[in-house]
Amino acid sequence: MRCVLQNAPTFRRLIRSIGNNGFWDGLSSEGKGGFFITSYPAGKGGLKFVAAIISNSKSAMKSTLSTLALMLLLAFTADAQRYFDIQKIDTLTNRDTIILTTTQKGGPLNLDVNYDYSIHIKTDSISGANDGVAYLQFSNDRTGSVWYTAQTLTMDGTTTDEALWEGTVKARRVRIYCITPNTTTRKIRVQCYASFKRTN
Repeated sequence: MRCVLQNAPTFRRLIRSIGNNGFWDGLSSEGKGGFFITSYPAGKGGLKFVAAIISNSKSAMKSTLSTLALMLLLAFTADAQRYFDIQKIDTLTNRDTIILTTTQKGGPLNLDVNYDYSIHIKTDSISGANDGVAYLQFSNDRTGSVWYTAQTLTMDGTTTDEALWEGTVKARRVRIYCITPNTTTRKIRVQCYASFKRTN
């Protein structure tokens, strides 16, 4: 999108209030006290805006800025996926780890909106000692270095262990972390079926 504005400070305040977040491809000055932007919304299937020319008229500028603000908010909302899931069947062997993230079947790594989740995890002992733990973890660290454990499933029996975890995730990241902590000979089948649906 290319916008030519005669009141640059007003538009700068608008962009600052909405937040840049890497949305604009370029920002340069043009003419007396004006500037232009070129932009394509990020993300899959992003909308391409048509050019918007803002006149010297204060009433026309106010109306156009209001329209532009609405277009920007709609674009950011459209970028977030409405639904994605996690489906995985794997085996923990001896001392082992399985980590399932929201990207497992094409979901976003960092969650920019709230999602309702329903996670069904099921474990079966194939052989040896059934000794391990499955965690549902959240992180507000965009790099995923610090995690908080919200739910725990202990794999401690000879029969099936399973759990259904449901709620709303507001954190930046979520994962299912399964681990067998020691070297005792074992095989444990882990099945995970999870769905995430955007709340708005």
